[in-house]
Amino acid sequence: MQSKMTVRLVFDFKGKTHRLDTEINLPVYINDVDEFMFSLPRQIAKQHQIPIHSYEFEMLESAEIDVVNFTSRIESVMPKLPISLDNFIDLYQSKGQEAYLEKIAEAYGLDIGTNPRIAKALKAAYVLGKDSKLTDSQSQTSTWLQRGFS
Repeated sequence: MQSKMTVRLVFDFKGKTHRLDTEINLPVYINDVDEFMFSLPRQIAKQHQIPIHSYEFEMLESAEIDVVNFTSRIESVMPKLPISLDNFIDLYQSKGQEAYLEKIAEAYGLDIGTNPRIAKALKAAYVLGKDSKLTDSQSQTSTWLQRGFS
């Protein structure tokens, strides 16, 4: 299941109030939060066919962004919406990793409460995978990964 959030911007332009709701796909982990935040107004503008070299885009870019909907395997650990995008991303980064690991353990029938070593092993594997960033061709030829996920 792809994690998705719906963001809302409200801004005034040419005497009209514009309210833009946009669905954004979220990665499991946002490697570069600054880059993600910088790209978001451009994604919104593209979906709403707003030229990025326009005054309307500048108004869009300066508007507050709120998250109004979130669909994910881990939505139960996230706060009640709407919430500001900054707060949402902070929580997604801090709570998301643990929540995804718990979902994986649950899917495989592992009780991480009674065996914290399993939780440590899952977290170590997550960090290793996140840090190594294997390409698709590398992961297909890795015998270790083939054994672990077949």
